[in-house]
Amino acid sequence: MLIPSAFEQHDPTLQRALIAAYPVATLVVALPELDIHHIPMVLDGDRLIGHVARANAIASIQGPIDTTSVFAAPPAYVTPSWYAQKPIDSKVVPTTNYASVHVRGQLTLVDDERTHQILTRLTEHFEAGRDQPWAITDAPADYITRMLNGVRGFHIDISDIQAKWKLSQNRPPQDQRQVKAGLGEHPLAQWMLT
Repeated sequence: MLIPSAFEQHDPTLQRALIAAYPVATLVVALPELDIHHIPMVLDGDRLIGHVARANAIASIQGPIDTTSVFAAPPAYVTPSWYAQKPIDSKVVPTTNYASVHVRGQLTLVDDERTHQILTRLTEHFEAGRDQPWAITDAPADYITRMLNGVRGFHIDISDIQAKWKLSQNRPPQDQRQVKAGLGEHPLAQWMLT
C-alpha cells in the first residue's frame, strides 16, 4: 500500500480502534490464485480470530498460509467547495478520504474444540453491550454441534500492520476543519485529527 508520509498512521491504539469499529475485513489469500473474502474478525491479543464455512477454499489449506486482512472505515467524498482556495482561484479538485488498516500474518486453521472457543469469543465480542447478550450456550448443544460441523475456526498471527489515514492532512488546517465540518455525521469525521 502506498502511504505518503502525511497519511501514515503508526498509533497502535488508533489502528486497533479502527479494527474494532469495522471488524468485517477483506481477507486476501493466494490459493494459488488470489482468493478474497469478507470475514468478521476480532483482535485476540496479538492475533486476529475468525471462522469460515467448510465449503470455503480457505477451510482446506494445509499448514499456515500468508494473508492480508484489510479493515476500513466508510470512505467519504470531499468536494472542492469545502476548500478555502475554491472562491479565490478554483485551483482545487475533489478527492476521497478514507482510513484503512492492513494486517499481514499467517492464517492457521484450528481443530473443532478451538473453533468452538473462537466462536464463543466472537459471540461475546459482538454481543457485548447488549442488555441481554446471547451466548452459544443459549442454543441446544446438539444444534451447536451441527453448526460447528459447517465451519472452521482460524487465527492469524500478526507479522505486520500498516495503516493509512487519508483525511486531508495534506491540506491547510482551515481546509481540514472545513472538511470535517462538511462531513458532519459521516463516520469518517471521527477519525480526522483536526
